[in-house]
Amino acid sequence: SSWSSAHQIQDGISGVLLDDPRDLVACGRAITDLLLEPDRARRLGDAAQQRVTERFLPDRYISQWIELLAMLTAG
Repeated sequence: SSWSSAHQIQDGISGVLLDDPRDLVACGRAITDLLLEPDRARRLGDAAQQRVTERFLPDRYISQWIELLAMLTAG
């Protein structure tokens, strides 16, 4: 299966998803909202960084592989 933004970003928690990323008006509105709400933008950024650290960095992948191999050989 292909990875979409929705797999990576939790709307309103670790980022902002648009219904149609080609909708320039909606994109501009989302960017403007973040510029007008710097505390919200900071919270989203912090949550995004944490999510990437926990789920998508190479050391996390290695850890998941080790857990899988351990599980498979424990049987």
